Amino acid sequence: STNNGQSWDLSEGVESGIEGIAWFDDGTILINPNPPSHLWHSTDGGVNWATYGVILDSSHPSGALASSPGSKDIFLLQNRWHRSGDTVYDVNYRSTDEGATWSAFTFTHGIDTGGVWLDTVVPKVYDIRVLDNGRILAVTAKRPNETALGYDSTTGEGIYISMDHGFTWAIAPHQPPTWCQYFSCGETNSIYVYDGFNIFETTDSGMTWIKRGLSGSNGFPTNFIYSMYAAKDGSLLIGSIDQGVFYSSDHGMTFASINSGLHLENLTVHVITSTPDGHILLGTSAGIYENTLASIEGNAGLPFSTARWYLPPTYPDPAFTTTSLSLNIDFPSHIRVRILNTLGVTLATVVDGEYGSGPQVFTANVSSYPAGVYYFAVTDGELSSCEPFVKY
Repeated sequence: STNNGQSWDLSEGVESGIEGIAWFDDGTILINPNPPSHLWHSTDGGVNWATYGVILDSSHPSGALASSPGSKDIFLLQNRWHRSGDTVYDVNYRSTDEGATWSAFTFTHGIDTGGVWLDTVVPKVYDIRVLDNGRILAVTAKRPNETALGYDSTTGEGIYISMDHGFTWAIAPHQPPTWCQYFSCGETNSIYVYDGFNIFETTDSGMTWIKRGLSGSNGFPTNFIYSMYAAKDGSLLIGSIDQGVFYSSDHGMTFASINSGLHLENLTVHVITSTPDGHILLGTSAGIYENTLASIEGNAGLPFSTARWYLPPTYPDPAFTTTSLSLNIDFPSHIRVRILNTLGVTLATVVDGEYGSGPQVFTANVSSYPAGVYYFAVTDGELSSCEPFVKY
């Protein structure tokens, strides 16, 4: 998207799902695919892509990319595990030149498994945050089936700090009392970390952590938190499963919901971010939503709107005679659905009329079309999106 998420175009060339995206000040973008294979690399804003390096091990899960504006450091969290003697290593990857060359970095856990390698006892590097001051934070934790909580010097569980581009790491001198999973996003001095029940804040680049929100109290949601964003105006926004979005204006001590315009049933807020002009974008399990307020605080009653239609794959795909598109309409709208070819030419108008909110299924007869790639194009008069399908 080049207009703050109002409309979206599909980038051609990437042949897999996407686990992580990193971008740099010179316009370079890297994508980490899932399932793992190569990194994908773009130098023109994501219009064209090419494979970039062979560092991913397809036998291990693909992880996130971590980078920061103004820095050429980038980290790939793939969490490969191996042992040497009685020591188990957690292997991830580091680059200091925007992904041109890579080297492995490890957290040594010193676990003696009695000659049997049990990777379930090795803490995972859940998240890395590259700061503007050159400091790098990493959070490691046990697998969910492990019961021990708190920092454990024998397993390397906790928050780590690196001052040399990730070549060496030291455990942060003051730790949250329980294991944590990920850091907040945002461009503020405050960084937050979540442990499944509480959030903790640091204002000194990870040296000390202060307990803030507690699950179920002072407006903090009871369900699991999937995303956190520290906005430029000082607000903290958090996204949950089935309970929507909450904001705090006092560093996470109290929260209020801002869910107007959101349909919460089965809704997971995976990502919260902002556009350059301060609009808030939500990446959810039901599409992308936008709040056009420059500041959230004091305006909790104003609604989020759909920044684009969320279009699931058509069925069947490939199509032989007919194919259908299922669409969940958030608000009563004038809906126009068309079939386009790869040149953007309209071949047929499937529907063009008023529809109420709720699920709809639109079916197109494509029996007379030559074999090839076509698109369902959906618009409500303001926003539009396309979903490709193949005709055999």
